[in-house]
Amino acid sequence: MMTEDLEYPIDGKGVFVVMKLCQHFFKKPWDKLSTLDYDTDKDSILETFNLTLYSPNLLYAENLTNENSSNNNFDRFMDTFSQQLEEKDEANKEPSFVMFVLMSHGLVNGGVLLSTPESEKNRVDPCDCEPHTGTGECYVRYISTHIMKKVCDVYGHLSIPKIFVIQTCRGDERGVILANGVDTRISRLNGVAPSELELFILNTSDCFLFRPCLEGHGSWAGVEGSKFGSFFIKHFCQALKQLRESANHSAENRKKLSGVRGSKDCPHPFERLLSLANEENMEGGWLVNICQRTTELVTNWLIHEIPESAKTEPTDDKQQPHFSSSLAYKVSFLKILKTQWEEKDQYLAEWYDKMQGTGRSTSAQSF
Repeated sequence: MMTEDLEYPIDGKGVFVVMKLCQHFFKKPWDKLSTLDYDTDKDSILETFNLTLYSPNLLYAENLTNENSSNNNFDRFMDTFSQQLEEKDEANKEPSFVMFVLMSHGLVNGGVLLSTPESEKNRVDPCDCEPHTGTGECYVRYISTHIMKKVCDVYGHLSIPKIFVIQTCRGDERGVILANGVDTRISRLNGVAPSELELFILNTSDCFLFRPCLEGHGSWAGVEGSKFGSFFIKHFCQALKQLRESANHSAENRKKLSGVRGSKDCPHPFERLLSLANEENMEGGWLVNICQRTTELVTNWLIHEIPESAKTEPTDDKQQPHFSSSLAYKVSFLKILKTQWEEKDQYLAEWYDKMQGTGRSTSAQSF
């Protein structure tokens, strides 16, 4: 068990940064990259967290490039995102959490492909530096160095959780489930282990990184116009929607049960249970619970629900979401949802008011 002091308090609004990089018009050998349906993913994230593009605590960016002359320069955006957020909402200069969602094509060792400034009719040369520098004219940036570190530098004076949800491939290998067989052993990519940056998060205790697949593997996403999005974001949002629905249903039942009173000499057992219960534990509202549920939903879809025409014969393709975190049971996604929904869901407003008045929850689990 952990003491209450080890749980991050979510006692106010957080900030969200959503980045969609879906324009990739390269010459060979990168000319086969599909335009993915990340519009659906973006809409799912906004709906899940009760956001619009005009929400004061949201900063949205799309198709950021490496061109210094462009207003859509990635490096410039990362250097100024906190100022842009403060300009939108001066009252939220010290948020309770930061959530950064990025959707793009990706490479091994945390590489993310920037968008190209040109159209399909006027493709640009791909980056030919090896290894990729992640600077200047290179079209690659790295999650650890160019995203996580930037966010940590900006909010380093605040002890708040920083949550990174990154929808990209991490290579092009495919994991498979063989009929009447077992999973094959995960091999190193071309005999080379992932870099230390991919094995460990930065030297900080308040970062959480959730990704759609294992290192070296690809992830599934619908192409532009499919209205499907990615398997990862789709089921991540579904897991959070189920959490809200479960919490709502449980709150209604608890309200009914709390009306069954015991006598002065013999209190009703449920009254005692209510005083001891931790809602995150009851509903599975911790970060790690949502990761587990997302993985379950993705796996179930790939094995049982994906249309027969989309299956890989004679095997079923497998995609396993992967998270790296020192937060585990220290951050409540249930509390994060309630900061965004309290004004629309009455049960959330009542619970949130109580949570703010009593401080942090009394207990949390640990590995």
